[in-house]
Amino acid sequence: MIFIINFQLKIGLMIFATLFFYSCGSTSIQPTPSKTYSKAVLTMNQGVKWYEKGCYQKAIKLFWDANEQFSAVDLPEGVAVSLNSIGNANHHLGEIDEAILILKQSLIIYEQLNQPQKQIKNLSDIAATYLTVEDLKSAEEWIDKGEKLSKKWELDEVALILTKGIWLTHKKDYDQARKVLLSALDLVEPGDLATMGTSHAALGHLELEAGNLDAAQKYFVFALDADRQSGFYRGIADNLAELGQISIQQNHTLAGLFYLQRSVKVYALLGDNTRVDQLLAQIKPLADSVDQDIRLTQTLTHRWLKGEIGHHLCR
Repeated sequence: MIFIINFQLKIGLMIFATLFFYSCGSTSIQPTPSKTYSKAVLTMNQGVKWYEKGCYQKAIKLFWDANEQFSAVDLPEGVAVSLNSIGNANHHLGEIDEAILILKQSLIIYEQLNQPQKQIKNLSDIAATYLTVEDLKSAEEWIDKGEKLSKKWELDEVALILTKGIWLTHKKDYDQARKVLLSALDLVEPGDLATMGTSHAALGHLELEAGNLDAAQKYFVFALDADRQSGFYRGIADNLAELGQISIQQNHTLAGLFYLQRSVKVYALLGDNTRVDQLLAQIKPLADSVDQDIRLTQTLTHRWLKGEIGHHLCR
């Protein structure tokens, strides 16, 4: 399920807003951060910016660079954050085995640092990765670990609650999934557009699978608006595609075609050949059925994929 990948990564990164560094022994003097450390923080934040646009290949390179720099100055928390981000990016790129391996390593570091909130988030990331390949049993095991830790420390982690809601959706326990996802939505801060978009998209997928098209449409419209505001291009493309499919199921063919053409253009600007090919294969016969000319859409998407573009979203 493409959505799960996007969901975890959208809320999976931790941004270094300020520098943090260790003091030595009993002295109260804070050491001056090295140039390598400062560069690592800057590199990490650059990766986050690309990630937030949905440019995962570019982001992952920067995360690896930051990981090397944090390792060089022996900053375990920086190593853990960069590994967590790399694992989530691999998850999105479909490199599941590598994602799980790396996410488990970042979890070990968080355990050694005794950081329960980040452990819970990391456990959620691992569970979501297993969900991508429909390994519901493994996902349940990691969700359970996260819930036990949450109970022990009396911590609410929205990512874990959302992951459980998606797991319940996979199990087709729609009533319980709805209850869990709505409880997660209640915990989202009003200004947290990424998680707001994610929560509404999760509810949209739930209602879509449950056959409640009108409700699903409502949630995807909310998700689309949040992703537009946050500039999450990948989410914009995904939500438009879902709205297109819903409109088609509602027998609103022209509306569906309109959504799908908008979606395929964003995928083309992101350089996603696979999604462009998939959507164009659907759009062509759909357009023929309602006598619509899509040649401009075809021309633009092919041109953009070839790099004939003024502003590539991921460059």
